[in-house]
Amino acid sequence: MSPFLAFYRQRADEILSKCEEGLMGWLAGVALSMSFIGITSIIGLFVLQVPLPFVNGLLAFILALIPYMGAMLSVIPPLLLALLDSPAKAGAVLLLYFLIQQIEGSLVTPIIMEKQVSLLPAYTLALVTAFGFLFGFLGLFLALPILIVIQIWVKEVLIKDILDRWQTAPSEPVDNP
Repeated sequence: MSPFLAFYRQRADEILSKCEEGLMGWLAGVALSMSFIGITSIIGLFVLQVPLPFVNGLLAFILALIPYMGAMLSVIPPLLLALLDSPAKAGAVLLLYFLIQQIEGSLVTPIIMEKQVSLLPAYTLALVTAFGFLFGFLGLFLALPILIVIQIWVKEVLIKDILDRWQTAPSEPVDNP
């Protein structure tokens, strides 16, 4: 049984298909961003001669799935391993991860997400922060997919189905008594 009224079921199916496309685009964008972080972490840690560069790069790849917090969590293991060698190497690891995150956050992810999903950065940051605060760790995971679905529903239902019809409806003459 569909939760939508009979006259709107076909339109709801179209909107749900657009939601699926948006979520698949987001997932592809996240995968590309995660790959960038993982590969550059492996290369950087290998150049710095930090032990276990592939393991730490894989960890950075996996933790990149968590917006904002993943970057901070992924630096801890290589930082501790580098600290076993020298404080200078630990500083170099911090600098490496800072540069990777700056490039990823300023260039890679905005370009990918604009092409894949067209999310506005201010809404994204506000919603991720709110969901993280309200729902904790799970909220950080779910914020962006929920934002994508909400954005598509608002665009399709509110803007296209309701507001666009107001502009195209023929104006009726007003009778003044």
